[in-house]
Amino acid sequence: MTKIADKRVWVGDEARALISGEMHFWRLPPSAWKSILQQIKAMGLKIISTYVCWEFHETAPGDYDFTGRTDAARNLIGFLALVKSEGLWLILRPGPYIYAEWQNNGVPDRVAHLHRLHPSFVTAAKAYLAAVLEAITPHFAVNDGAIVLLQADNEPDAWAGFFARPLGLLHEAGVFQEYLRTVYEDDLNRLNEAWETSLTTFEEARAVTTPAVVERGSLNRYLDYRRFLYWYSTEIARWTSEFYREHAPGMPLLINHYPHHLAQDWRALEAQGDISGIDYYSHNEFTRDSWEHGEFLHLLRYMRSYAALPFIAEFQAGIWHGWHQISGILTPQHYQLAAVSALLAGVAGWNWYMLVNRDNWYMSPINEWGRTRPELFDVFRRLVALFEAVDPPRLTKLTETSVALDILDRSSEIGGFDDPLRTACYQADIDYECFDLASGEIRKPLLLYSGHRWMDAAAQRRLLDYVESGGHLVFFDQLPVKDASLHPCNLLGLREPESMLSGANLTISLGDQACDVSVPHCFRYDAVPGEPIYAARRIDSGYHAEEQRILFSLPVGARMLIGCRERRGKGSITVLGVPPSAPLVLALHRWLNIPLYSRAQLDGVSTALFQRDDDIFFLIAANNRHEAVEAQIYLHRALFAPDLWTVDDLWTGETYRADLATNAAVSVRLARKSGTVLRLQTIK
Repeated sequence: MTKIADKRVWVGDEARALISGEMHFWRLPPSAWKSILQQIKAMGLKIISTYVCWEFHETAPGDYDFTGRTDAARNLIGFLALVKSEGLWLILRPGPYIYAEWQNNGVPDRVAHLHRLHPSFVTAAKAYLAAVLEAITPHFAVNDGAIVLLQADNEPDAWAGFFARPLGLLHEAGVFQEYLRTVYEDDLNRLNEAWETSLTTFEEARAVTTPAVVERGSLNRYLDYRRFLYWYSTEIARWTSEFYREHAPGMPLLINHYPHHLAQDWRALEAQGDISGIDYYSHNEFTRDSWEHGEFLHLLRYMRSYAALPFIAEFQAGIWHGWHQISGILTPQHYQLAAVSALLAGVAGWNWYMLVNRDNWYMSPINEWGRTRPELFDVFRRLVALFEAVDPPRLTKLTETSVALDILDRSSEIGGFDDPLRTACYQADIDYECFDLASGEIRKPLLLYSGHRWMDAAAQRRLLDYVESGGHLVFFDQLPVKDASLHPCNLLGLREPESMLSGANLTISLGDQACDVSVPHCFRYDAVPGEPIYAARRIDSGYHAEEQRILFSLPVGARMLIGCRERRGKGSITVLGVPPSAPLVLALHRWLNIPLYSRAQLDGVSTALFQRDDDIFFLIAANNRHEAVEAQIYLHRALFAPDLWTVDDLWTGETYRADLATNAAVSVRLARKSGTVLRLQTIK
């Protein structure tokens, strides 16, 4: 039996963590297959991954070569046998789409013009998949073969830009209008009410594909377009997965997706298979912008809210033709920083894409002939060893903080992608989980919200249940008091401010905590329920002209009521009335007595603490700075009994002893753009 359980892949009684590397056998000399596989094994990997290319293996419509009778590179069956003989397990990705920088993204010319749910495309794709499955079934692990996981299609996407006309996104009706008819249960009045239109048929409905104008009617039209894309991509995964389950029963299924939510609902995709995974390609050393590294951590954390096995399905290794002009050349430091950061976020596995060079993919640690790039191969080998030593599937993340996330809010272009709360937590080095507003998972004692002013009623009810069950829910300067139709909906009973004031330097009082912030705006209340939160004006500028000395001092000390903390059931709701910032979220944790299990007081250094078994902790640290640092990382003292602890740096091999009960801190030297893992064990 092959299955996914305990964040591992199982074949019978044998389990392996899902860490693998991609090689595309048909684009490599068959004479080099064996030496390449042996180099992969020398790196320490036990699982590999490959596509099967429909366009390449179809020699004529309906005629397929999987044995090499027309070209030795088409010998899929021989490759599968070789993988088995080398003791490796295999993730097989038969498509029908593969992308892979291949003609037509891997499908034949005869169907490339059809959108991916077109009946003729689905019929042709099913015939191809049936042929693949007939050839590979003897090589499933349950049949003593190498294949342990099948991927259902590849990054399912409506491709609205390519297929706008047949999808009904331009001048003619199409799939989009059929979708609306189903969603609105063939009730045109409901559609007109939501869109604020006077359509006479569903066929007249036209999508709004940008949130450039966020008004009630246009917002609903835009969100329906976004939901349509989610539905379409999920339908691709649904029919493909159903086909696999019918013709390959018992085989676990993987579905991969983009590193954003513009085209796919990740949770819905995972529900169609057994596991899903993100495809992530970064700029060298996360230098795209100031928030690329924080965004990477955030996306991986979100996967933990639903994933049976948080997994990076494509984790960039090497560069495809053209991307190097954008990303820059990926350095050994980059791979160390990326892998350690992934562990820090809490993933349980990944697949390096591409581990092996091919025709239009360069600078991977293994080349087309099975030779290695020494400066990269050694880093990858050490990262595999680090992964094995940490054993991520066994780890428990230690954090009491969660951040609310609605994929139709922050991740659908409304207001941009730069989330101020994510940035504040990143700058303060606060590790967190994501609370998915669509499901109510994951729950932690503290929940932070900084989305927009609209939230559907179901999500509001989940938040209310969270609070009444004992959670601390915190709002900043955005109060969701409308539903997704921008109609009044305030199930949380939030009190809106009497006015909004312009920017100022403030000292906010949170109990015995005083927090200095500079804000572009703040709430002003006349009265609030519960415990009031006040802010006092500080000097507004560093400018001290003599003639204005008295004038500048006039506002100083002015006191404003900006928010409150109100008890609700077993929990509380806090409104702070200002945008989130690093100093504010830190003061908030201290005020509410929410522990931070690890924290580096150094900008650009991120940390997380995990526990394995009862007496082993793993402290993971990533340095995104451009220079080496000596980081002092503070731990939560209550975790460490009055014993001596051994601190092992799993990257450098250095070991020392520490009395963590007396001084709950460790010091670690981090090279620029790098990371490490410290194993903390009691000395028996």
